Amino acid sequence: MSAVATIDERAAGRRHRRIALLATVCAVLFAGPASHLEPHVQAILLGVGVLLTGVPHGAVDHHRMAPILRGRLGPIWLPTFLLGYVALALAVAIVWWLLPTVSLVVFLVMSVHHFGTGDAKDPLGVLVHGSLPILMPAIAHPEAVGELFSLLTNGDAAAWNDILRQARPALLLATSLMLAAFVFRPRRAAGELVEVLAVAVAGLLLPPLLSFGLYFCIWHAPRHILVVAQELRPGPWLRALGGFGWSALPMTVATIAAGALVWVMLPTDQVPLRRWLQMVFIGLASLTVPHLIVTDALRRSLRVQPGSM
Repeated sequence: MSAVATIDERAAGRRHRRIALLATVCAVLFAGPASHLEPHVQAILLGVGVLLTGVPHGAVDHHRMAPILRGRLGPIWLPTFLLGYVALALAVAIVWWLLPTVSLVVFLVMSVHHFGTGDAKDPLGVLVHGSLPILMPAIAHPEAVGELFSLLTNGDAAAWNDILRQARPALLLATSLMLAAFVFRPRRAAGELVEVLAVAVAGLLLPPLLSFGLYFCIWHAPRHILVVAQELRPGPWLRALGGFGWSALPMTVATIAAGALVWVMLPTDQVPLRRWLQMVFIGLASLTVPHLIVTDALRRSLRVQPGSM
């Protein structure tokens, strides 16, 4: 990558951080009214954000893998890739259906890894960036997170609440030590520090569904989109983003269609909120596994710097 491209990428990163920070400040200022939103409204807002940026940010994985797979598999690279991607996503959904609690725990661990390696470059940064969007809501809102976990696992909300309340002191201590190490480490970047503190405050003050949506759909996914847009189509940013949107459209539409099918197939006697959240989060888990494999493979094969995924 040329020096000019690197400078442009850094400038875009700073611009995104300012916009995401402004959105976070606005959300935190309205944390009071947001806490009174009905759960189904929060869930719909999360779903809209996932459709706008969350799904598209992984919908170009086949384009990114094309240079590697085309040379190895020839003309069958695309159907082979798509078949493997879909098969893996279906396998994750089936395992979740059979072992929901285990699948939820694995999904949370994978999310920490994926968010961290996507947003940071060093081990401490990976741990902080990856875990804060999950730990802060669990510490500040154990009842709401317990209710969410019960909806996703068809479990008992009271049991989840007990687990989270008992784990709360340990989670608080671990998070405090981790944040202290991050804040007082040498040569810390001011912009990254502000970002981490903003995500932490949002996790403390906003309802869990909204704080997760804010992080995933405003911080993580757009950052990935900006980098990948330049990777696929270097040049002016608007043109690069337009090319990204066009490239992501087919798989985004296919994912929406698959989600609609899942909605129809889920038991109709379930509460609509449970069906919606299961569709969103199980769908995210199903897509996260193959997406994580692709991004990790690209780091190894193409030597993409950590923090650009």
